[in-house]
Amino acid sequence: MEDEASVSVAASEASAALRRELLLLPGNASCADCGASDEPPDWASINCGTLFCLGCSGKHRALGVQKSFVRSVTLDMWTEAQRQALRKAGGNDAVNDFLARHGHSGSRHNSQQGAPPAGGQQQQQGKPTSSSSSSSIVRAKYTSAAAELWRRHLKALVEGTDPPTALGPEDLKQIDEENAAWRLQEQNESRRREKAAWTPDHQAPLCEMCNTKFSVVKRRHHCRRCGRCVCASCAPRDNARPILEWGITAVVRHCKDCYKAPVANQRVGNL
Repeated sequence: MEDEASVSVAASEASAALRRELLLLPGNASCADCGASDEPPDWASINCGTLFCLGCSGKHRALGVQKSFVRSVTLDMWTEAQRQALRKAGGNDAVNDFLARHGHSGSRHNSQQGAPPAGGQQQQQGKPTSSSSSSSIVRAKYTSAAAELWRRHLKALVEGTDPPTALGPEDLKQIDEENAAWRLQEQNESRRREKAAWTPDHQAPLCEMCNTKFSVVKRRHHCRRCGRCVCASCAPRDNARPILEWGITAVVRHCKDCYKAPVANQRVGNL
């Protein structure tokens, strides 16, 4: 029991020492993404070298460990290599400066950019907003080409090798494709979250999913969730379910995208 208690005390002391060390690095007294400074940030991205608040930590986790490997400064045990990564990064200011120099204009948190704080809250004069940065802003920042170059740069610093100075064409192409796919997914999710305004028939000569031309044979249908004007191939008759969150209890037609979405994905009745 004494050995376990000693280990626990040693771990707590190590966490406290790490926290003190990291908070001394330039910019680390506030969140790297939303600028919250009401409490020192207790969450870190090992491969990005930044500290951020609890609210932004969830957004980092959503990126996946390839983009941002999240650790708690106070709760997790760190390896020496992980400590070195944060030391070599040089603090939030250094990371954001690197991203800005390499083309990502949204590197600074909202209060520094002069943009309205996330969540619509007004910033008090001289004090960064404490609201966490929106998911789309965090994603755009850490999935950018500048962020990928920084992750490779930081990895090289930790390993003692020469840092890269630029990404190759294939790397840039992959980043563009990944971000395009994410933007499309985000647009679709946005349409699903709100009760859709239907596309008028006269504004849709083509199916809004497959671009097939409508005709007497190829009839128009509307997805009751996203509101797009689509053909029967893109919204089969069997793709039907209620939309209970909108008070629609009857089964109604959905396009293929909305039907396979996680929203209200339970089949009911005789569907």
